Amino acid sequence: MTSTSATGIQRPPIRTVNSGRAPGHYSASQITQQPPRSIPRQLSIDRIPELLSSGDSSKPTIKRQKVESIQDTVRNIDLTIPESIPGSSGQFIKQTSLSDAKPTDAIKGPESITVKTGVRERPRPPFPQALGRVNDGIGRKAGGSLKAIVKEEVQARPYSLEIPKSAPQYGDNAPADFFPWTGNHPEDILNENSTRNGYYDRVHISQNESNGARPSVWSNLKTRSGVQILSSLFASALDQRHQHGTVKASCTFKPPPRVTLTDTKREAWLRDLANPTIPLRRLSRTIPHGIKGKTLLDHCMTKNIPTWRAVWLAKCVGANELRAFKRKGNNGAFTAGGEAKWIKDWTTNVEQFIEALLDSCGTHEWKTEITYGLQLIAHIYSEHLLDEDHFLDWMLASFQSSEVDRLPIWLLITRIFWKDLWRYRHRGRQLAEAMLNHLQLVNQKDMLSAYKPIQLQLAAMLRSCVKCFPDCFILPACWIKHEATLNSCSDNLDQQFVHALKGLSTRNEKFKRALDEDDLATAGTPRCKLIKVLDNIPLRFNLPAVSDSCLAVVNEYNLLIATVVEWASTRYRNRIDRVYIAVRLLRRWRKQGVSLDNPISIFLGQCSTLAGVLRANVSKIVAELVRSSNFSISKYLQWLISRGPSNSTTKEHDKDDYPSTLLMELPLHGLPQHVLSLRQILLNNVGHPAVEEQETIQAVKMVLAEKLPDLLAESNSDRISRGAVELSRTLRGTVKSEISYWIRQSLVIRLRQEEDSLLHGQINNSMGKTLTVNELKTICTTLEDYGDFAVLADILSLASNSNDSSLLTIVVTVVNRHLDVFWAIGAAQEMFHDLLTQSVNCLNRDSPDKQLLLSLVDLGEQLPNAARQVRQLRKQIILCDSKPSLSACSPVSDHVAEALLSAEANFVEEMETLLSSGNSMDRQTLSRIFATITKRLEKSWNNDNQAISGHYALLDRLYAFDKEAFIQLLLNWLGSVQGASERPKMQEVLAPLVCAGTLKLHTYFERVVLQLGTIKDAGSRARFAVETLSLLVEKLEDVNEVNTDPHTSLGEDCFSPPSRDYRYYNAQRQVIYDYPDLIQNLLLEVISPNAHSEAHGTCRTCDLVLRSAFPQIIQTLVVQHPSIGHEIEQQLGLQSEHYPITRLVNLILGLMDTTNASKSISKEFHQLLDIVDDFNTIFCQLKLLTLLGGPQTSQKDIESVTDRIISMLIQKLTTPTKSESTPWVCLVRKLSHNRALKFHEQITSILLASIPHVEVEFEDTQKSNTIQKDTLKSLLHSIDVVERQIPKSASSSIFNRVDDKLRSLHSLPLFQEANLARNSPPKGVFSIMSIKNEFDVVYTNVDIILRFVVIHLNMSRHPSLSPAILARLLVGLGLLLVHPLFSSHPITSTYIFDTIGLLSDCLSLETRHLCVRTLRDQHQIRDPRLQFLIGYSENIDGERLRLVMKGSHTLSDSTGASPASSSSNVQTATSMPFAIRRWEMVQDATPIIGENDTSLSLSLFGARKAIL
Repeated sequence: MTSTSATGIQRPPIRTVNSGRAPGHYSASQITQQPPRSIPRQLSIDRIPELLSSGDSSKPTIKRQKVESIQDTVRNIDLTIPESIPGSSGQFIKQTSLSDAKPTDAIKGPESITVKTGVRERPRPPFPQALGRVNDGIGRKAGGSLKAIVKEEVQARPYSLEIPKSAPQYGDNAPADFFPWTGNHPEDILNENSTRNGYYDRVHISQNESNGARPSVWSNLKTRSGVQILSSLFASALDQRHQHGTVKASCTFKPPPRVTLTDTKREAWLRDLANPTIPLRRLSRTIPHGIKGKTLLDHCMTKNIPTWRAVWLAKCVGANELRAFKRKGNNGAFTAGGEAKWIKDWTTNVEQFIEALLDSCGTHEWKTEITYGLQLIAHIYSEHLLDEDHFLDWMLASFQSSEVDRLPIWLLITRIFWKDLWRYRHRGRQLAEAMLNHLQLVNQKDMLSAYKPIQLQLAAMLRSCVKCFPDCFILPACWIKHEATLNSCSDNLDQQFVHALKGLSTRNEKFKRALDEDDLATAGTPRCKLIKVLDNIPLRFNLPAVSDSCLAVVNEYNLLIATVVEWASTRYRNRIDRVYIAVRLLRRWRKQGVSLDNPISIFLGQCSTLAGVLRANVSKIVAELVRSSNFSISKYLQWLISRGPSNSTTKEHDKDDYPSTLLMELPLHGLPQHVLSLRQILLNNVGHPAVEEQETIQAVKMVLAEKLPDLLAESNSDRISRGAVELSRTLRGTVKSEISYWIRQSLVIRLRQEEDSLLHGQINNSMGKTLTVNELKTICTTLEDYGDFAVLADILSLASNSNDSSLLTIVVTVVNRHLDVFWAIGAAQEMFHDLLTQSVNCLNRDSPDKQLLLSLVDLGEQLPNAARQVRQLRKQIILCDSKPSLSACSPVSDHVAEALLSAEANFVEEMETLLSSGNSMDRQTLSRIFATITKRLEKSWNNDNQAISGHYALLDRLYAFDKEAFIQLLLNWLGSVQGASERPKMQEVLAPLVCAGTLKLHTYFERVVLQLGTIKDAGSRARFAVETLSLLVEKLEDVNEVNTDPHTSLGEDCFSPPSRDYRYYNAQRQVIYDYPDLIQNLLLEVISPNAHSEAHGTCRTCDLVLRSAFPQIIQTLVVQHPSIGHEIEQQLGLQSEHYPITRLVNLILGLMDTTNASKSISKEFHQLLDIVDDFNTIFCQLKLLTLLGGPQTSQKDIESVTDRIISMLIQKLTTPTKSESTPWVCLVRKLSHNRALKFHEQITSILLASIPHVEVEFEDTQKSNTIQKDTLKSLLHSIDVVERQIPKSASSSIFNRVDDKLRSLHSLPLFQEANLARNSPPKGVFSIMSIKNEFDVVYTNVDIILRFVVIHLNMSRHPSLSPAILARLLVGLGLLLVHPLFSSHPITSTYIFDTIGLLSDCLSLETRHLCVRTLRDQHQIRDPRLQFLIGYSENIDGERLRLVMKGSHTLSDSTGASPASSSSNVQTATSMPFAIRRWEMVQDATPIIGENDTSLSLSLFGARKAIL
């Protein structure tokens, strides 16, 4: 019957016997058999239930049940919204159920409704509708009026019938029983027969086939050859089918031609392309010309062309463009280059299209446009229509340089191409580093809440990437920077991420090298890291923080304790508080359960072999630990006994045995009698009788008792000879400790007695009567001489309870002088609070003492968290200076004339009266008064010291009127004084000003540095700089290691209440620690080449250098600021004679001055090698430069000396040592590049020679290997140090040697897979152990090669390195990676993998192709690890798809037989790579369907025609 038309209207039903029923009423069977209606394409999801239930309520109940079942069916259907094209690498399918759909979502048609698997299925054809049922629309309202669902557009074309989609179809998609009405069909003719019986198809039976074929066929099959006949029949049928059914026609594919159309026709064509109902074959007749590049993409987006049809248009345009290159008649190379250029330009257009989309962010319908654009680009990318390398590299570069505000959209774009970005390491590494940089930047944002979503998304992505792609996070160059960022992403619940992060940290640590040039030789060892932590401890340190920093660097307590003790006792550090810092650290670790006895005993046994260790400091550390019961003397005595006597043969040498003589430095208080007896026995054995020690103690007590008769009393003093007192300057530590303890106990006993008297009401002030000012002076001087600051702190704490302001002032002065030491002890903060409390009590009871308040302010300014107390003290000082204001007070200038003309005897008193008469002064008056005071001061320099003090007091009073103007006048005056011929030392001029607070010492240094630029004569500048640097040396001349305070030499005047000389020491320390650039400028002037043209200038410089404090200052500066050491090195290279620097370096290193002695350079270098360690590396480098650049050394001598130095270093390297640190290797860095290269070549030869390059017996290899293990670390470390010194152009020879060594390893029988397969499990224990040890030797050799390659990674990026050499090296390492020998050794395998990854990060395209070709020859092209590292796809150069061509040739026998018997045709096949033309893979390219019209010819596959 006639089917429905395109509009859905059916023919009226033919009346049957039951046609008398009313229209619209049918039987139940008719309703049940009726198929469900198909949902129109324009129907909204949310209107389906409404429309299905909007029929007449008078319908039968069975219809309502059917509607409900349809609703249930529709609810179970999921709507799949593809966000990208299926099959692409960035496919993300979002499953949206129909129940979750929004009212605005619309069904796009049956093709977009799929099951939950997301696989598109073809909709099943519905059953034909029942007879007599009229399609009266989708539904009606209750009123019966028909409502149009969607208003359709009026078509411009003439109406044509279309096959309804609901029509049944045959297998070839031909409609069943579809005959549109034309008036000529038999069904359209009404006659009596069709009216009565209806129309039906009659079966035409041929009269010739009245019977079956069995009678005629069966007779032939019954014969003996019947089966052969049947077989031949079937074979003939199949042969005919093959001949007539195979596609043999030539390919007729041709891209749709392009023609020039008007704008109207082009727009109409694009609208037809956007209409999915119009077939592409109709549009493929012609395509508009001029639509290409970014314009094509813009048209597709504006016209909302479906992505698959837009890709069809892009392919058509691209195929025409690419074929145009071939039509030009150029050669193949030019054609290939043109095609590649066009594809790259097309990729650039795609990139510009994406950038334009991102630039239009925030405009109208931007979300729709970006969604369509990304879907289109993803579809184009999945069809391989882009230059993928160029596109992905552009995406990575854009993501790396993206701003934080655009980061979300770039994260979305990268997620689309996620798998391709992580497929190869060279891109995955860049993406990982970019994500880490962005997360670090987001974490640093001030408004973190605004970027919180980005932070969470980046953290989640990084967690996923670390678990899935950990190999891309091997970033040793920036791992230190990003490790904390990755740790911030950690989630304690995600144990897989935590485990992966630990693995990454371990793998990156293997490739981390020392990046600091200053500590290059030793920065990688834990010991040197600990030394750097200790050197950077601030003056006001936090003990728990310092302890945690030390434990974070070194977790092995023996090394930790030994390094801390050596740092506190080495002569190459001069920090005065380091002894007590070490003591407090050791006490803290002892409380945590760490034993100190064994590590300290071991260090004491090695102390004599360590260069630069000051035994006095070691003894002080041990004594303080014994005093606090943290070090057991009894265990130490047992260790001495078990250690035995020293190796010396003379008794004189036994006296110098330090572990034994240490017994005379330890305190004895609280020790049991048996320990004291054992100590006495041991001392007698080494020649130090204990009787002499007791006599000395009694003698010192007698002397002190005479000085302090009221406080100290010694009953046995008459029996002691006073000659023993001469030993007081060389007292042992035990004597000093006993005397200190005796003084403290005497004071405590006196206090207890006075407290008892106070309780009985006999006295009013205990401390005021117990301790006087003179007694406190004597006690402080004695304990400062002994260096026992721990007991001094206890005595000062006891004295701080006094109510005497003068006594408190003495206490504050001493605390100010030794504040660094008291802070290291841990008593400074408590003493400050006690003194502050007592000062408040004094203020409440008596008039305030200004000197006490000023000293407390100086102390509080140096303490942290004391700002509030300092402000209160300053207020008290202002109250002390305040006077009642007079109403008729005149300005100071009214009395200036009278005061300036006063006599010298009354000048100070007159000026005091003048300055007290007012509170204001103009600058002109200030200048007049200042000039008068300074002139009187200059006249009194050689006459009256009391007048000098009065003049400085007047300057201090004048400073308060106008500080800024006064400082300018003072600096100008000091400049004129410095140039005067007759004047005292500048220290005598400046010290009173600095101590009074009138002038900052660093301000004067800044003025001097500026003034040096105006002096043209180099000698004058040097003298000026020497005198200025002497200001830092004054009062530091007699300082020893423990007590470096400058004020102990001032005598008793420093304890007078008005004195605050500690300010000068604090000012010196401030210049040294806070203004090193000023000292650097002055020092460079002193050691400049032109500064010593005169002998007098050299002598002045040497006098400065010879002062003991100056080398300590330079030592501190160089340790804290290594750039100063580099400046000194540069000055050494500019001058031929540097005698002052030589003496300075010798003093720092503790070497004898050999400048004028006839001592060879080789001997001096031997001595230098013996003393070099981790603490004096930079000073040893300076010493080497002075040796090689001396005035008596010629160039020939330098070359011979450097050759001997290299041989000495190599001999030292090959000496077995267990130490990981070889600081003397850094001396090579100071040699020339050629000498460093020679040293590098010799060490490399020694190192690579340890690897067996031929087959050797295992026994010999084992012997050599045991010797090598002790020297491998030092050799590799030496190469690591020297590598930065040699020129990078030497990389080719280095990697050539590594490649040769790899080839020799591959040639070993152990590396042959045949031998591995042939090696069955050996019999006997000896054979098993032999093979196991042989494998260990191989693994060790491979590890040496890998570490050697890692050291020279920077050289692999040098342009002079040949790509062929680097490719051979990569292939050699790659063959190691894929070798089955390392499959059972994951540590070595992972190390090889990471090394190849770092080498391949910056490979050029040429080098990658070389590697691929070499790997193909080695048949290792399929290994996925190599594909990931080197970065090539599986189907490179058409390996996946190949064209096979069959042929035949004749094989002839050479024996002379007949041709018939000696020749035969042999079928052969040759294959060649076959590249698919991606741009020509176009469907429906021709308007007429052809037999072979596909872009890929069907004849290549032997395709057959479809026969129905």
